[in-house]
This record gives sequence, structure tokens and C-alpha cells, in this order.
Amino acid sequence: MLLLALAAGCDPAEPSRGIVQLTWLGPAAFLLLSGFLTVLVISRRAKTRRLARAQGNVESLLSANRPEDALKIIETMNREILDRKTRDEWRGLEMDAFEQMKDVEGLRDMAGRASRLFAKRESAALAVARAEVEEERFDAFASLRNAWRGREKTPDEWLSLDVDALTRQEKDLDAIDLLTMNRFEAAKDCGRAARYAFMKANESPERASTLLTEAIETDPRNPDVHLFCARYLETQGKPEEALQAYRVALNCAPHDSYLRDRLAEALRKSGGQKEALRIWVEGLAPPSMGFIWLKALFWTRVGVSLPISWDEWTPPRGYLRPLVDFIMKLDENRFWDVREFTPIAERQPELLSRQETFWLRVLEALRTGADGEAVTLLNLQGFGARSWDPLLENALLRIVIYRLRGILSTSKGSTLDVPASPKSGHPFFVELDEWTLHSGITPPEAAKRSLQSDHVFAAACFAAGWPEAGLRLLPSHDLPPETPDWLKTAIQEASRRPAEASDVPRKT
Repeated sequence: MLLLALAAGCDPAEPSRGIVQLTWLGPAAFLLLSGFLTVLVISRRAKTRRLARAQGNVESLLSANRPEDALKIIETMNREILDRKTRDEWRGLEMDAFEQMKDVEGLRDMAGRASRLFAKRESAALAVARAEVEEERFDAFASLRNAWRGREKTPDEWLSLDVDALTRQEKDLDAIDLLTMNRFEAAKDCGRAARYAFMKANESPERASTLLTEAIETDPRNPDVHLFCARYLETQGKPEEALQAYRVALNCAPHDSYLRDRLAEALRKSGGQKEALRIWVEGLAPPSMGFIWLKALFWTRVGVSLPISWDEWTPPRGYLRPLVDFIMKLDENRFWDVREFTPIAERQPELLSRQETFWLRVLEALRTGADGEAVTLLNLQGFGARSWDPLLENALLRIVIYRLRGILSTSKGSTLDVPASPKSGHPFFVELDEWTLHSGITPPEAAKRSLQSDHVFAAACFAAGWPEAGLRLLPSHDLPPETPDWLKTAIQEASRRPAEASDVPRKT
């Protein structure tokens, strides 16, 4: 009795009063608990009904081919889903929406959150796997590939990705073995045949041409056969015909960001930088890819300035989004901001190995007079033959070495191992090569003045066809008397070039 009274917080001297209070508290607690459970059950039932209604709306929107609207509901409801079974059902709907939209970045984002679901849907796994191969993220590709190995419903498509992954890792013999050991029926064999023809072109160009022609005739709407035809024509020294093949490939798959990039790169390398930029900018509209945004941002900053309304589109999700946002926020007169990028690099160090990052860091080092940093970047992180501009990369390295050490030598070796390009004949590069090749003799005074000039890096960029970079690297427009006429003309043209809004694709 005493314990009961104490438990009720009553005076032990009045145990009867404690019993009365306990008798009252028991039913009250029961009623309170019952009320709480009732509210919880009602809330859960309401949530279940709400989710069911939302799911019905999403399914209706997907059936009506309105995946963007469906995705808005999915993203809203995702916050209310807790149990794994229901979450997987909704993620399935999310995959449906991304596939309808052909949004590869959305699917890649999902693969990072729910990779197990991609082992159940081959079409989504193929789309993401191709993106990982194209961007040389081979570990991510291997994970998807292994999930489907031995149970492929489309073995021809997986074979193409296997071969592409091997060739990008310079395992050509293994790739040829795969191509030789596997064959498919009719149109399904076109991708394999096109790759085989391209890889054997050095041994027999005529045979390669025949195989590619047969593949095109078998499946003229297959973008792969036109892509490898374009690459073959490039090796045969036929750039105009290659460009046309790249255009046909993109026409076969107009939403394919990688084919878009291949055409734009071919145009840029042949001197059509303005059209190349237009091709990239056309790819900013959804469904887009992060690397397309980076190419457009990079080349408008260093190449051709176009009046692009960036806020008309939203950058795609994905692992490149932080770098896209960073470049978009950069001061227009700067190429890089170490302080702002440091927290991004700590989270995603792989972004430091991208060419956009490399070039912008190099240009910022040159702009700020940090020749030591520039030579370190060019020496240790340069891209060589894979560079977007091997000629410029090589020239900048030679110049900064001379400015630091007084030695004019070839880069990273004893020979000028730079692929031939239309820019090789530019007076700037011709003169630099002459000075370099005769470096055993003291460079003439004109060479010394030029290489130590505050304008030399701007001149290199103008010569390479990077006019926007050249303008940003100019310390002033007060040029020394010995400035060559070509540089004066290039600066004048870049400074007065009008912004042509008609050249910029608009959001529709």
C-alpha cells in the first residue's frame, strides 16, 4: 500500500487517496494511448491513400507521355516514403520517367542511389553503362556490366560497350578478339561490323570501306555505323566527308549527347569553332548531359563569345553539376578560383582531372603571372596527344620553361611530337619551332623579347584560335612596337566582334 501511494506521488499517510488517483490514472492513460494509436492508424491510412492517389496520377501522366510532370510528383512524394518496398516501387516509376525523357543523367543519379534496381532493367542499365564508358568511368561500367553478364537480352549492344571500353583503355587486341569471336544476325551485327572495320582499317583500308558500306546499307538508321564511318574517313584524310558522316550519325539520334559532341569536336578541330559552339549550345536543352554544359561554358570563355542566356535552362543533375555551377559563377575576367573550388575538390577530387579544369587552371596561372604553377600543371597534368589543343599545350610549356630557366627546349622529350593541324603553319608556331630547333644557338634578341613579353601568352592563344582567352590574358591593349601585324589584327577583330544573338539557339 505504501509503495502504491508513493508511486502515485501521494502522501503515504493517506494511502486511500493514492488508490483513488491510481484508479483514475489507469483509464486516462489507456484512453490517451488509444487516442494516439487511433490517430497514428488514421494518419497512416491517409498517407497510404495519398500515395495511392499520387501513384495513380503518376501512372496516368506517364501513359500520357508527360514524364516531366510525373517526375515533379515523384520528387514531392519521395519524402513521404519510408519502407523499402514502397520506395522501390516509386523508384521504378522514377526510372520510367527518366527513360521516357531520355534523361541519362537522371538515370545515372538513380544508379548511385539504387544500383540494385538496374539489375532488373536492361534498357536503363545500358543507357547508364554507355555514359560511363564514354566518360571513361570504367569501374562504374564494370559494376553494371557484371550485373548483366551471362543474361543479356541484347548481347549485341553489350558487346559494343565491351569493345569501346577496351579500346579506350588501349586494349585493342582484346577488343579485336571479342569482335572476331562474336557475330549477330542481320542488322544486329552492324555495330560489331562497323567497329571491326574501323579497327582493321590500317591493315586493309579497302576492306574496311567495303564493310562499312555494307553495314550502312543493312541498317542506314544505325548511328554507330555512321560514327565509325566518320572516324574511318578522318584516318583517310577526308575531313569534309567525315563531317558529313558525323552529321548523319547525329540525325539518326538527335538526342544523343555523345554524337552531338563528336560532331562539334570535328567542327572545332577543322576551324569551325563558331558552328561547333552552336552545336553544343543546342544540346543545353533537356535532356542534356553535364559534359555538354561544360563544353559550352568552356568554349564561350576561351573561344567564341556568344550571348547565351544560361538561365533559360537548368543544368542537369549528376556528378558534373558542381563543376558546371562553379564555372557559371566565375567572375567573367577570371579563368579559375582556387578558394571557391577547394571544397568541391575535397568532395569530388576526380573533377581535377578533367580537361576543362586543367585548361582553366593553366590559363589562370598565366593570367596571374604564376609561371611556376603553370609549368607544373603542364608538365605533370598535361594531356599530350589527347589534349583539346596539343599544339597550344606544347607551346605554352616551352614558353614557361624558357621564362623560368632561360632554356628553350622541346616539351617532355627531344622531339616536337605534336600532331599536325591547320594551325601548325601559323607564324607564331612556325617561329617558336624555329627558335626551339636552333636552341643550341643563343636565341635572337627578338625571340628573347617576345618570350619574356607580357603579351606572349595572349599571342599564343590568339594563334591557336582561342580569342576570348587571348583577350583575358592581355595585360593591356598598349602593344609594344615590335608586335606582329597578325596579332594586332586578331586583337582588333576579337575586340570588336559583335554579339550575334541570331547564332544562339533559344529555348522553345
